[in-house]
Amino acid sequence: MMVMYDRILVSIDGSDSATVALDHALEIASDHDAPVTHLYVADTNEPSQTRTETDVVDVLEREGDCLTNGSLELPRNDAEKKPSNEAEQ
Repeated sequence: MMVMYDRILVSIDGSDSATVALDHALEIASDHDAPVTHLYVADTNEPSQTRTETDVVDVLEREGDCLTNGSLELPRNDAEKKPSNEAEQ
């Protein structure tokens, strides 16, 4: 019996293991013609706002944006496959 995947969800946090997991998910997605959604979850139990020059920015939000946008630029086996980013929708 062959395993089929309709959609794949991968959590990312910037760690090496998350990058390996995303690479593996993209390989599986390519084999099964399945879309990949990546998810970044921030620990909001700690204060995350900081001042940058004259602006107050949320470090966790900026980090999540960098991680999710960075994962869209990863090389893939199938150039047409791109992970979706439902968090921005």
